[in-house]
Amino acid sequence: MSASDTVTLTDVQTLKASAQRDDSEGLTFGPVDLSEFAPQITFDFFGRDKDTPERQCARITVTAEAAVGSFEVQVAGLFTMPDAESLPEAEGNQLLEQALDALFPFVRAEITDVTTRVFNSGLLAPPLDFSGQLAKARRRPPKRAS
Repeated sequence: MSASDTVTLTDVQTLKASAQRDDSEGLTFGPVDLSEFAPQITFDFFGRDKDTPERQCARITVTAEAAVGSFEVQVAGLFTMPDAESLPEAEGNQLLEQALDALFPFVRAEITDVTTRVFNSGLLAPPLDFSGQLAKARRRPPKRAS
């Protein structure tokens, strides 16, 4: 990739930040053990206009459920970057992965905020490197309907 092939995050919006605490066994104001959460992370790209192909939106969604409750965070970012579809696949994937890497810290912050407010114990999601994730996602066979 050349020096002109850069990704610039121009806007970030939280689309959803929700959590639900299971209080079926009584409500406590003490912190909850969040170690049992196993999050599911999905991402997609959308909103590219044919007149401005250098502007692209990305969305990352993180959901998790455990005995103590559940949460969902969805954050979208608007990026200025070269048209990934006009580049060779490997270079296009690298640009899109850079966009996801730039957006994920905002997702982490929302996860910490919503889990702190609802569970009285903040979940600090680890940093995530999206390198190679697009190629892996494309190699997976599609799920069959049951």
